[in-house]
Amino acid sequence: MPEESSEEQQQKAIVFQLLQQRLEELRAHGTMVETTYAQTDSTYTGLGALAGLKNGEEILVNLGSGIFSKASAADISAVLVNVGSGIFTEKSVEEAKKFLAERKQELEKAGERLSEEMGNVAEAMNRIIEELQKQ
Repeated sequence: MPEESSEEQQQKAIVFQLLQQRLEELRAHGTMVETTYAQTDSTYTGLGALAGLKNGEEILVNLGSGIFSKASAADISAVLVNVGSGIFTEKSVEEAKKFLAERKQELEKAGERLSEEMGNVAEAMNRIIEELQKQ
């Protein structure tokens, strides 16, 4: 097999760099998916805790960043759910849990697709390294 020209090697190096960038983008997106999944799972668990609350019972409300506020439970038969684009709809706790369970499944599938794509990109990068090392 004839040796590759310097130009072909440069092209492979450029493709390798593009693949590296893509892999970093996929990793960043994967981190976002994992974070969103964790938040969704936490909310799902929190909704489960609502079932045992009585009207007027004192609760702690997580304001974020480790800050909590005391509050009294009011009507806990329904919650407001952001269904996208800033649109909220009222749902029963069970409906909200179903909505979150579906979201968790979607996030799991997205994570699987990202993992598969990351594997494909890594394989392509390895092939380029092998090809460049043969020379």
